[in-house]
Amino acid sequence: MSFFPVLVNTSGRRVIVAGGGEQAAWKVDRLVQAGVRATVVNTEFRSPFDKWRDHPLITTKHSVVDISDLTPGALVFLADEAREYAEKFRAYSDKSGAWLNVVDKPDWCDFYSMAQIRRGDLVVAVATCGKAPQVAKNLKNFLEPIVDNAWTSIGNRTVHQEV
Repeated sequence: MSFFPVLVNTSGRRVIVAGGGEQAAWKVDRLVQAGVRATVVNTEFRSPFDKWRDHPLITTKHSVVDISDLTPGALVFLADEAREYAEKFRAYSDKSGAWLNVVDKPDWCDFYSMAQIRRGDLVVAVATCGKAPQVAKNLKNFLEPIVDNAWTSIGNRTVHQEV
């Protein structure tokens, strides 16, 4: 497999997180930080989801994730117990045009989340194509003090210039 790093405009795009545990909560937290609207689907939600109960970006759907959730162009994350649907969803996502990410199962993924540092519109991302997420996280943690909050205003400038 070969990958190309991109930022995806999620405006108007369906984003689904399936699962109700720690992995799904972590994905939702990252999506909220990025300002992404998402629907979280699971039969039950554990305590990590309490903070998003009334969040304007997050909709919760109390049901089993279904292949009808895989609409063309949708970004779908399968986390926690929802990973058991990976094989069924892999085949269907290929047909539907949905993009699939199965947490901790890189061979099942169309895309990977990157370890990232956000400073306004400046995004620094580190990825290992799903092979060593802890290495990407460690490198991000190393870079974080270097790319401090002073970069926020630089990243938000509309005039292109070298820093």
